[in-house]
This record gives sequence, structure tokens and C-alpha cells, in this order.
Amino acid sequence: MPSRRTAIIGGALLAAGGAVAASRLRQSAFERRVATVGDDPLPDDRGVVLTRGHGFQVDHIGLAVPDTQEGVRYVEDKTGVAPVLTARDPGEFYWSGALGIGADSFLEIIGPNPDHRGVQPFKSVLAGLREPVLMFWYVATDDFNAFAKRVKDAGARLDQIVDVDPGDNVNGADYTRAIIGPGFVSQRPSVIEWRNRSVEQTAESSCTLTAFSMSLPDPSEINALFRTLGINVAVGDGPSRMAMTLDTPKGDVEFTNNGYELTTTRMLAAIARRPFG
Repeated sequence: MPSRRTAIIGGALLAAGGAVAASRLRQSAFERRVATVGDDPLPDDRGVVLTRGHGFQVDHIGLAVPDTQEGVRYVEDKTGVAPVLTARDPGEFYWSGALGIGADSFLEIIGPNPDHRGVQPFKSVLAGLREPVLMFWYVATDDFNAFAKRVKDAGARLDQIVDVDPGDNVNGADYTRAIIGPGFVSQRPSVIEWRNRSVEQTAESSCTLTAFSMSLPDPSEINALFRTLGINVAVGDGPSRMAMTLDTPKGDVEFTNNGYELTTTRMLAAIARRPFG
């Protein structure tokens, strides 16, 4: 009989093999969102990307860590400010803390949830990290469905659309989110429309985002998409990298991603090494 690990890996491969069908379902969900808006041109002020209090269009940035409590201590040690931990939800594969980095913006320190049971690819990736790394970033919009239309008109799509209401989580958050695809999570931002943030995500701090930058070996395509969608981030030409700088009580602090890309292959490998995180 196959071992439990072999069965887990086999299940993961089957899941990967069903990616085409899953993509069609996601595309259907995307088209339904766009259909609610209609075919008329959008006014300039609907479905736009919002600028946050620090002056950037960064709603929040995910600093991925292998252990959430250790990650929170790491950020506190570097910045001099203690992030606020969210309540652990057994139904979620991750557990996070939040550090305010400007009005309506935060750094999310995200690691695997020790209370979660079962296999989850991203949880396995988190547990296998050797050091903290910027994994993802979000922009916010005032109208998710209208933004979806802007994405379609630009020839792109939204992947993994998720609606979350306060009854779905222990922290009271209420939002709709998706990945602006296709592309790697660490390169293309996700988009979110907030209806209510958790208390942890609205906590003020003495840290402020003062710089956010990205570079890619060939940034022309993503820069064209960003311009069309009104995302004011100029991606530089160079090695794959994402970086942010915070003004903190301990001075300027930088967090980076130097070429780490979250791919299906990486997630399958993480499951093979750490099936339960």
C-alpha cells in the first residue's frame, strides 16, 4: 500500500492536474463579476486604486515567516514597535500579526497556524521558509466589480476571487479579494475591497512606509498593465526583487524579497517536505 506521504503527494499532483478545470471556474466567477457592471464605460472615479495615508497605493504587504510568534518578535526587534497578533482561527491555515505602516495600511506578518489540521500548500511553503520574505502585496479599490471590469478591459483577469464576511472568521473582517493575474503572486498584486477591517489591522503605530519598489528582468508587460489599471508603481528593469522601507523608532528598516517566486512547483515540493506544515 502507498504510504501516507505518497498518498498526500499523489493528491497534490491530482489537484495540480485539475488546474485547467479550476481555471475555468475562476474565469466564470470573474465574468459574473464583470457582468454586474454592464457594458457602459466606467466613470473615472469608480473601481479605482486607492492611495493610502503614506502616499503609496499599497494597502498591505505580506511578510511571510515560518513561525508567526517568532516573526512578530523579529519585526518588533527591527522596528521597536510590537505588531498586534490576530486571534487564531482553527479554520484558517495561517496566523498573522499586523503592524500599522500608515493610515489604512499595514504590514501583515503571516505564518502557519499551529491549530490548523490537514494539508494546505501555502501553509507548507510558510513552514519551510528559512527566513522572513516579502511574499505578496495588495492594492485596494472602492468598487471590486468595477475594478474587475477595468481588469478585463485591460486584457487581464482576476484569479481566486474570495468573499469573506464577519461570520467566516473570528476577527470580524469583511472583504472581497482576488489576485490580478495571470502571474506570480510575489510580482502581481492582489486587490481588495474592504467593508470592515479587523481591530488588529486598524491599529496605529509609529512606523510609516517611506519606499516601495519592484524590479523584474522584463518589466514592460507588467508596467503597461499597471498604467492601464492606475497602479502607480514603476517596476524597474533588473533582477527579480521587491523591497519596502519603513521609518521606525529605530530608524529606516528594509524588508525584501530577492527573487523568491511562489510557483506551483515550489508548493508541491513544500508539501512533499512538510505535508502538514
